[in-house]
Amino acid sequence: MDLYGGERIFRRAFTKQLIEWAKKADTNKNNESLFKSICRKIGKKMFREIEAQNNRKPEYVDSPK
Repeated sequence: MDLYGGERIFRRAFTKQLIEWAKKADTNKNNESLFKSICRKIGKKMFREIEAQNNRKPEYVDSPK
């Protein structure tokens, strides 16, 4: 997969979830075990989303001519 600037990598809904989880991790950065746990969960969810995208059938839109 080749990515160029401005492309979406994840679904918008998943991106919103990532932001919420990242904010939760940031608020708990002083609690090392909780911070690591949240970051681990974020990483696992990201890998699952990438795996789902890799196995999903590609959907292309015809460009206007």
